Amino acid sequence: MPQRIQLRRGLGSQWLNTNPTLAAGELGVEIDTRRFKVGDGSTPWANLSYATVSARGTWTDFTAYYAGDMVQLSGSSYMCKQQHTSATSTNKPDFGTNWADFWDVLAAAGPQGATGATGVQGAQGAIGATGAQGSQGNQGNQGNQGNQGHQGDQGVTGATGAQGANGVQGSQGDQGDQGAQGSNATASGSTGSIQINDSNNFSHDSGLTFTNNTLNAANIAITAANTTNGVIFVGNGGKLASSSSFTFNTSTSTLASANIAAGNLTAGRVVVSTTNGKLTDDDTLTYDSATDTLTSGKLNVSSLSTVGRVVLAGANGQLVDDADISFDATKNALYTKYISTDSKLYDDVSDTGTAHRLGFREIVQNSIGASSTYTLAGSDSGKHLYFTAAATITVPVDSTATIFPLGTTIIIINDSTGTLALESAAGVNLRLAAGSLGNKTIVSYGQAVLLRVNNTTWYVTGIGVS
Repeated sequence: MPQRIQLRRGLGSQWLNTNPTLAAGELGVEIDTRRFKVGDGSTPWANLSYATVSARGTWTDFTAYYAGDMVQLSGSSYMCKQQHTSATSTNKPDFGTNWADFWDVLAAAGPQGATGATGVQGAQGAIGATGAQGSQGNQGNQGNQGNQGHQGDQGVTGATGAQGANGVQGSQGDQGDQGAQGSNATASGSTGSIQINDSNNFSHDSGLTFTNNTLNAANIAITAANTTNGVIFVGNGGKLASSSSFTFNTSTSTLASANIAAGNLTAGRVVVSTTNGKLTDDDTLTYDSATDTLTSGKLNVSSLSTVGRVVLAGANGQLVDDADISFDATKNALYTKYISTDSKLYDDVSDTGTAHRLGFREIVQNSIGASSTYTLAGSDSGKHLYFTAAATITVPVDSTATIFPLGTTIIIINDSTGTLALESAAGVNLRLAAGSLGNKTIVSYGQAVLLRVNNTTWYVTGIGVS
């Protein structure tokens, strides 16, 4: 037998007169106005607001419900008594462990009626008959062939075809008769002498004769009168003439004259030009063939006090040595009081080794490229190392600061998408900001600056260094 639930009820005037305090979630219905209120356990009836009803459809999990919300579930209807968020295990109507604290039953679902009998299935209609296929019609007779049309006009002449291959060459014809021999030419000048005149005609020069395939003339003749195995010059008239002051010794193949003769030149001595334009020797210069050296009063090895020392030009134009400059052959280095014996420039005039060395205005590049490993060297000091691929860079031990003096600075550039690993050998400290010690990493396109501050520690700064 179904259960009947009745809510607390009364006329509106009765509620006001008694002004009860409803329990939390308790419903009170005014039967004359069909309105109701929901108690909160502390507010008297007169001060409670009438509840509003909101139909929320089917109850769902994880949903916020408020007092007055109505839901239905499994055929029953419920009204929310207090605000809450639904949860199947605790407040699902007629299921959760304390669902009655949140819901009042408005109407319980009635018992399910008996399942009705299944109706009789109707008879299937008959399938209609397929119509018969019509017969194929007869093929018609072939028509008569039409008359032939008139011939069209002749088309435009086509382009000329390619030229055919050459035919076989015919046999050579007979040689013709030889013509008559022409008459001999008449010479217009002296025997063998030919010249072109201003009218482009051949003429001869009376001063030229030709004998035994040799051209002779008074002004150009191989005779003892003009040349004695000597040098031929051009005379003032534009004609060839010899210089009587030159003679040629065929046995020694040497040229001699009054102005350039072996007697005037001391063997190995240097000759200079004097004011008269002739060659002469300088009596202050001599040549020592045994030592292959040139000596004189103005340039003599004996006048240089130290072999290998640099000499400078003195006030009188003579070469002198500079006592402040000397050369160390073992180091192949030049030094003076302005240049240290370690072959490096200093900004101090003394060679104490404690002054600051002078560097470059630019930071010189040492391009390492794509090498996968690299160990820092003394020659890297004051330079930037340029890497184009991932690599491992080792900072070697130098406890006496002979390879890397204190203050050595090296910049490392990582111009690649890879990572540079900066590793320290045993006994070497790499210190980053905040005191971090150990190996470092330079990220892609990062840069690091290494500064040596004592015999064991390098400070590392830069961009993308960790």
